[in-house]
Amino acid sequence: MDDEAEVRRVAADLDAIDTQGFPRSFRHLAVIQRVSVAVTLKQSEDALRHLDELDREDLPLFDLPVRHFLRASASLGMERWDEAAQAAQRYLSLLGEDAEAYSLLGLAQAGQEDLDAALASFDKGIDDEPLLPDNYAAIAYTAMDTALLAERLQRAPDHEVLDGIAQWLVDSEDQEGLNALLSAAARSQPSWDIRPWTAKAAELRAGRDADSTK
Repeated sequence: MDDEAEVRRVAADLDAIDTQGFPRSFRHLAVIQRVSVAVTLKQSEDALRHLDELDREDLPLFDLPVRHFLRASASLGMERWDEAAQAAQRYLSLLGEDAEAYSLLGLAQAGQEDLDAALASFDKGIDDEPLLPDNYAAIAYTAMDTALLAERLQRAPDHEVLDGIAQWLVDSEDQEGLNALLSAAARSQPSWDIRPWTAKAAELRAGRDADSTK
């Protein structure tokens, strides 16, 4: 859901439900849904609190593996790099190759300042799903070398993926990453129209400059 107000209404509705009489599996699913909403709203601390409550029930290994994916996402929001990496690795060990999970793992490894491991994770994510923008964008976001990013962009199947990468960076308000993307794309994807994104980069720079003068 893109409408934040609607997401907040969903969160309020979920909080109002009394799940005590529900079967155990239903109660767990309700918690997972609430955590998903918290992650969407970037309420990482709230998401982790709900996940900790769920984990205290000592769930079987293969019960709701998505909880590990959500923990990785929320832990990244709190810059709890070790916890994020462990959760992403646990999710991958249970479900196998997953491009989104590799993106989370790579971001956690970058937070741990292990850029070689991060790049390896992003590469695995690109191999698993070259149409997903996240892993390309994460390379730009983590300040990898522009030449490395240009090499990876050669694997992007179409310009829609490049637009998705740029939007990911805009949503993250990462002007430097967006500039790195535009520079790398000029080398490896010269037919991509970068003009709209150059304008977005200028907007991000202007916003940052305005904030610095307050």
